[in-house]
Amino acid sequence: MATQQTGSFGSWISPITADAAVAETGSLTEPRIDGDNIYWIEGRPLEKGRNVVVARFADGTIRDITPSPFNVRSQVYSYGGGAYTVSDNVVYFVNFGDNQIYQQVAGGAPTKITSSANCLFADICVDVTRNRLIAIREERPNGDVIKAIHTLVAIDIATGREATLDSGCHFYSSPALNVDGSKLAWLSWQHPNMPWTSTYLSVASLDQAGTLTDKQMVQGGSESLFQPQWSPDGRLYFVSDRTDFWNLYRWSASGVEHVLARDAEFGVPQWQLALSTYAIMSPDILIYSLVQNGTWRLGRLEIPTLTAHDYPMEFSSLSGVHASTTTVVLRCATMTSPAAIATVDVNTGALLPIKLLVPSDSLQRIQNYFSTPQPIEFPTSDGDIAHAFYYRPYNPDWQAPASERPPLLVKSHGGPTTATDLALNLSVQFWTSRGFGVLDVNYRGSTGMEENTGKNFTVIGASLTSWIAFQARNSLPLVAMSTAEGWPSRAAALAAIRRCAGSLFMPNLPSVRATTESVIWSHSPPRLISSSCITRTGSLSRFGRTAHFITTVRRSISPTGCPLQ
Repeated sequence: MATQQTGSFGSWISPITADAAVAETGSLTEPRIDGDNIYWIEGRPLEKGRNVVVARFADGTIRDITPSPFNVRSQVYSYGGGAYTVSDNVVYFVNFGDNQIYQQVAGGAPTKITSSANCLFADICVDVTRNRLIAIREERPNGDVIKAIHTLVAIDIATGREATLDSGCHFYSSPALNVDGSKLAWLSWQHPNMPWTSTYLSVASLDQAGTLTDKQMVQGGSESLFQPQWSPDGRLYFVSDRTDFWNLYRWSASGVEHVLARDAEFGVPQWQLALSTYAIMSPDILIYSLVQNGTWRLGRLEIPTLTAHDYPMEFSSLSGVHASTTTVVLRCATMTSPAAIATVDVNTGALLPIKLLVPSDSLQRIQNYFSTPQPIEFPTSDGDIAHAFYYRPYNPDWQAPASERPPLLVKSHGGPTTATDLALNLSVQFWTSRGFGVLDVNYRGSTGMEENTGKNFTVIGASLTSWIAFQARNSLPLVAMSTAEGWPSRAAALAAIRRCAGSLFMPNLPSVRATTESVIWSHSPPRLISSSCITRTGSLSRFGRTAHFITTVRRSISPTGCPLQ
């Protein structure tokens, strides 16, 4: 091993460049299976954030499906999701430019199905029997988002004619047809509830013309429900948090049965549409994912005996679980590998990556510079416990003088119900490889860290000030603990607060200043790390402003005054 150079924390030279960090701000989302082909969406920062459907075909070739300038992205409920589906080699997708649904036959150009200027669509499923789509429609009268009207609609593929299937609820999601197309299940909820606090699961029959009959509300009201899905034998599976954990259940004419009972989360908050944490392969096999104490696992459920087998591999994040009778596909990441679209060996749980967010050759050049996160629990207000991941400064080429302690960046995820995870994040490794410590906080209510997820914020109108104060109360004890434990002596707590505008005064907090990008705490002696150190790479990539991110990082100054390399 080469002799280490000595330099102050924050001045170390690292091969993890701003360009590498920006490259990772792309995305891999929404995996799907159609026959022998696997599809997913790639978000591409270098194409101004354009989202492209990509396919891996049975012969192993991978190629783009969506031609430029089409952009596969929905805007229903503003957060979108459920922007496309595939059936019999035909892709149906929402185009971001006009919010309309298009179809694209294999090898052909996209053709428009809908032409409703004030309407947006998402969460599409295909009613093959009736040659139509079923989707969530958001109508914005005169473009007014506040007065938007949401309905469950059927769309004739040949003519684009829209027919309302159900209306009257403020929000809808998750339409799911059974195998023969004779029954439809869906979720709905009412303002001011959020989908992680109170939802309803409805089921109806479909007559020959496709009209709903015998509608019944089978579950809901005092619980959060998630991902209804029919099994081939006609039973309806769903996730409910009635035990304060999102567990797996099923419903049939004989009633509701608790299928998988764990002190773990088998569901996630529906910030976006068409989320999927489990998939039914056959009448005998169901593949599930769960998160417990921030760690994700996959498992196989033998349906006839309800015997569950967790696979041995652990993940930092898992999403988009889908299956055919022969194949399981998902999106996953670990502490040492970036996000990937991968298939799963049903017998062993082994993964076969199809697409990596960061190419393997690029990863090999920098993997020796990664800091390994350390899970932390710490006491916070009201006698509760919050969680965080601590990334120590690490660079095999550098060491700091023995008398120095490193600067500390404390991140707080957007929320209130999402969670940070241990997935490899080059935006974090960018800092640690230069001599910064990073604390990534999961405050109370973060998904997968405790029961009763998200119910600290049950009202949609919870004030932004309260939310910021809530994050501060959870973060500041950790900063204090870090100093007591002999971690960094100069600490700047940096909490990424989305949609926070203007300045904010918060009493009883040391030297607080809020901006549109961050909240910055300075501690004695007063020493602020430049606010330009805070970057929101996901948002930047989504809107194609990656150049700003690179400029911001390169202009940042370390605590010693040395430009970051």
